[in-house]
Amino acid sequence: MNHYIYISDDGKSDFYEKEAIKASWLVRELKRQISISLFERLLLSNGEANKKKVLELALKVNEIVKPEDIVKDYYVF
Repeated sequence: MNHYIYISDDGKSDFYEKEAIKASWLVRELKRQISISLFERLLLSNGEANKKKVLELALKVNEIVKPEDIVKDYYVF
């Protein structure tokens, strides 16, 4: 089943994409976070310092630092 979620703001879209990957959100959870305006609420909290941090997170590319960054759920056979 395909799920399409369109967000016109690139920064906002990048933020939700990174957070969904990092937190392993399913489509239902992603839609919930969008509906409760997580991005906007984070931008409003703690003023400019937090706004800068949220925007940096939105623009940051996923960094691969350790093996766990590539393989999230692994199995031992």
